[in-house]
Amino acid sequence: MVAQELKTGDALVSFDATAIPHIAARVIHQTVKTVYLMKPPAVDERGFTQWYLSAPFRLSHERVHAWMEEEGLTAKEFRGPARWYWTEAQLQSMCDPEDHANQGACDKGLGSRGNRRDVGSWIAERDLNWSYIQPLFECHSLQQVLELGLHRTWSGDRARRLNVDPRRVARAVRMYIYSLGEKGSLIPARDRHGGAGKEKFSTVPTGRAPEFLRSDGSAGFISTSDAREEMAAGWKKYKKKGTSVQVAYKRTLNEHRAASVIQQGGASIVTLRPEG
Repeated sequence: MVAQELKTGDALVSFDATAIPHIAARVIHQTVKTVYLMKPPAVDERGFTQWYLSAPFRLSHERVHAWMEEEGLTAKEFRGPARWYWTEAQLQSMCDPEDHANQGACDKGLGSRGNRRDVGSWIAERDLNWSYIQPLFECHSLQQVLELGLHRTWSGDRARRLNVDPRRVARAVRMYIYSLGEKGSLIPARDRHGGAGKEKFSTVPTGRAPEFLRSDGSAGFISTSDAREEMAAGWKKYKKKGTSVQVAYKRTLNEHRAASVIQQGGASIVTLRPEG
């Protein structure tokens, strides 16, 4: 079996019996001999992302590929929750400057718990978390922090100097690393999009390119040897008693045509690659 190419930022993903993607780890850094990985935050039975985030760990390239083969993991492009990538302008546009009583309220329906409409509190908490770790990442790159082991030793000393809970500093360091340096990852995770394990399918159209659509406007299916192998594997795994052909087909696409995985609250959503 040919080893999959790993790219920094990829998620190592498995697909369960209903083609729901589960992220086992994210590749956060690589050297010639070593792959640094982090597991995502756990999700509880209600679909809420948990506060705790485990520390980075490292494995040899050989061990990572062996793990992937043993667990049926594939490497997929990963994109975090939308809040990671919000710009300052976007955050400010969510706030109502006239709502002085709530110190800037968001009326976008974002999130589903806590101060979900108080974007000002989101910004304040992000900036507080950043203040904990700013000296570390202003002096060292993510790669240096990992290779020098500073993610293990720096947080405790920093917490003592600030007289704050060391768990808060450690989590901020870890989340910043897990996001590959996205300051927005320090915004509190108050969003929830569907329960954990809820089946969702991509709405990205697949099949033939527009110029090759059938006369009835449908995309159809491009039959290549690789595609036939994917469909055969999907039929064997997903076409069970009580499962329609359409659902089995969508589950097959979710697994075999996944271009990337996007984290949305407690759920992971697949984006399919187009054909043609």
